[in-house]
Amino acid sequence: MNRLLVPVLTIALLVSGPVLQAAPPQNYVVRYDASYGKFKAQSARSLEYLSEQHIYVMRAETRLTLLGGTLSSIEEYSAVSWQNDQPVPLEYRFVQKGLGSRERSVRFDHAREVLEWTVDEKQGELPITEPVYDDLSSFLVLREQLLGGATSLQFKVSDKAEIKPYQYDVVAMETLDTALGSFDTVHLSRIREPGSTRTTEIWLAPDLDYLLLKLLQSEPDGRDIKLEVREIEGLAP
Repeated sequence: MNRLLVPVLTIALLVSGPVLQAAPPQNYVVRYDASYGKFKAQSARSLEYLSEQHIYVMRAETRLTLLGGTLSSIEEYSAVSWQNDQPVPLEYRFVQKGLGSRERSVRFDHAREVLEWTVDEKQGELPITEPVYDDLSSFLVLREQLLGGATSLQFKVSDKAEIKPYQYDVVAMETLDTALGSFDTVHLSRIREPGSTRTTEIWLAPDLDYLLLKLLQSEPDGRDIKLEVREIEGLAP
C-alpha cells in the first residue's frame, strides 16, 4: 500500500540537453478527486511565491479514506528558487502518516554539489554534477520542456537514496472532459524499464500554465490510481 500511494505525487525531472528558459510560473491551488482501487481519496497541491524569501513553495497533500475515516495521509513540501529563468530545488520533505507511516527528505547543497537525503532513520549524500529535481519541483521542469516544444522529456529523479533517470513521451494533444468543463491538454506517457507492468499517464493543460489535470496509473496488481481535477484557484485560461 505505501509504495502505491506515492506515484500520485511522484515525478521528478531534468532537462535533456540545453536548459530552455521559461517565465516564472503562476501561483495556484488545485484540488482533485482521487482513488486507489476501491479506496477514495482527496488530494490538493499548491504553488506560492514568497517574495520576502525569493522562493517558490510547492505543497501537496493526499488523504486516503474508507467509510469516512482517514487510512493514510501524505504531505509533501518543496522549496525552489528561480535563477536564470530556471527552477533550482532547495529542499524537499515527504511525510506519510497512518497506514504505511514513513518519512524522507532531500536537501540540495549546490555549493558542495551534493544532495543530502534521509529515509526514515537512514541518511547519506549523493553527488549532483547535473540538475536533479525532487518529486514536486519536477513539474516546473516538465512545464519548461513543454514550453520549449519537447516531445520526449528526459530527467533525473531524486528517489530515496538514488538518482534515477525518467522519461515521458508526448502521446497526443487531447480535449479532456473534467468536472470544470473541457480543456485542451498534452497527454504524456511514462516510458518505463523493459518488463515493467506499471503504466503512468498524465494530462497537463497548456492554457493553465501546464497544470496537472489528470493522472491515471495502472499497478501490477490490477488496481488503478486516479487523480482528476475538481477545483482550481489562481489560474485562468
